[in-house]
Amino acid sequence: MNLALLAACALVAQQVHRVHATQGPFHEIRDAVAAAADGDVVLVAPGQYGYFGVIGKGLTILPQTAGVIRVTGTVRVLDVPAGQSVTLKGLTLNGQTGNDGPLRCASSAGAIRIEDCRVQSNIGYGAYITDCADIALLDFVTTSGLTGLHAVDSNVSLFGGTYVGQSMAGTPFGSPGWPGIEVRRSHLIASGVHAVGGDGGEEETWVWTCIAPAGPGGNAILAHDSAVELLDASLVPGLGGIPWSGYCPPAPLAPPVGAHGATTVTWHAGRDLTLVASSTGHVVGGSTLFVTLIGEVGASSVLLVGPSAARAAVPGLAGALLVGGGLGAVRRIPLGPAPAVRSFSLPPLPGAYDIGVFWLQAMQVQGTGIVLGPPRHLTVLGAGW
Repeated sequence: MNLALLAACALVAQQVHRVHATQGPFHEIRDAVAAAADGDVVLVAPGQYGYFGVIGKGLTILPQTAGVIRVTGTVRVLDVPAGQSVTLKGLTLNGQTGNDGPLRCASSAGAIRIEDCRVQSNIGYGAYITDCADIALLDFVTTSGLTGLHAVDSNVSLFGGTYVGQSMAGTPFGSPGWPGIEVRRSHLIASGVHAVGGDGGEEETWVWTCIAPAGPGGNAILAHDSAVELLDASLVPGLGGIPWSGYCPPAPLAPPVGAHGATTVTWHAGRDLTLVASSTGHVVGGSTLFVTLIGEVGASSVLLVGPSAARAAVPGLAGALLVGGGLGAVRRIPLGPAPAVRSFSLPPLPGAYDIGVFWLQAMQVQGTGIVLGPPRHLTVLGAGW
C-alpha cells in the first residue's frame, strides 16, 4: 500500500548534519546544533557527548544508528518560536549539577517532542519544564533525582514512560517523599504512564518524646492549580516512614494524585494504545514501513498521518491530538480491528537532498469513546543524504 508520502509530509529544503564523537564532521552535538537552521536534522552516532542547547529554532535530533548516545550535563530547549518544533530522540541523559537536572525546557510557544530518552545519573529533576505551550514526552524514563518531572505554566502530554520520585527512607526528621510528577498551573495528560512517589523519612524522637513524626510518602502525581487527565496510568504513592519507636503517630497514607488549589482530575475510561513502527527515527525514501497497532481487541482502529505535531484539545477525545493540530489536517488510514498490522511503501523523494517530516498516531473507537495513542515522529531523507 502506498502511503502517498508527498501528500502527507512537508518537504523542506534544509540540511542534515552528522555528529560522530571521533570521525565527525561534527564531534559534539552542540556544534551541529549551532550550525543548523530551522527545519534541519541532526543525526547523532552512538558515543559520549557534552551538554547542548537548542535555543530559538526548530530542529530534529535523531540517532544515526542503534546504540547508546550518552549526554553528560544539562540539555536545554529554550525559546522555540510558534510554528516551529523541536524533536529529541534516543538520548541517555546524565545531568550532573543543579536542580535543572538533565533536561530543561522553557519559554517556548512552539512544539517540543522528547522521544525514547532515558535519565541515568541525576541529582536534580528528571525533566524541568516551565512556560511551554505544547510539550510531549514519549517513553521518557527517569528513576533517579528529586521529582521525575516538574512542570510549571505548561501544557504537558505524557505517553508511556516511568517517573519516580526520590525516596527519603533512612533519613531523619520525617522528610516527605518526593512526588513522581509535580505540576503547577499546568494542563497534564498522562496516558500509559507509570508514576511512583518516593517513600517518607524516619521519625525523630528524643527521651521518649516525638520530635518529628515519620514523613508521608510522595504522591505519584502532585498537582497545584492544574488540570490533570489520566488514561490507563499506573500510579503508586510512596510509603510513609515507619514509626519504629511507638512515640510518634504513623505517617498518613498519600493518595496517588495529590490535588491542591483549583485542581481538576479526570480519569478517562478505556485502554491505552500502542503504535509500533519499524522505523520511528529516520528512513530513506523508497523503503517499506511496517506499523502495528495494539489496543482494545476488536475495536476499530485508524492510523493518523500528519505533517505537524501541534497539540489540540478536541471534545470527545481521550488524550491530546498531537498530529496536525486538528482532524481536518490529517490523512486517516483505516487499519481495521485491533490488533492491526499494515505495511506502507514510502516513495522516493523528488530531490536527492529533500527532507520529509511527518507524524504517525493511532486512534481507536472504544466502548468509552475515541482514544488517542502516542504520536511517533518519522523523518524521510532523500537518497543523497
